[in-house]
Amino acid sequence: MAWSETISFTNDSMNARSRDAFATAYGLTRPDPNNAGQVITMTKAQNRAYRLKEYIKEITKAEELKTARAAVAEPTIQD
Repeated sequence: MAWSETISFTNDSMNARSRDAFATAYGLTRPDPNNAGQVITMTKAQNRAYRLKEYIKEITKAEELKTARAAVAEPTIQD
């Protein structure tokens, strides 16, 4: 199921500034998941959206892994 999220800033200039900042920090290409060794070139808006989605996935996986690890008891070694 797809979902979307809206981010609103009170300062309208933040839209362009954040697009520029993401482009400067990450560039405008990403690996092509369907063609190893190739890259996909994105617009600044596509790049920002892609990087935000990747961050959401990364932080979600990290927290799920942290929770899963906490649920596993430490092994004990008998003498």
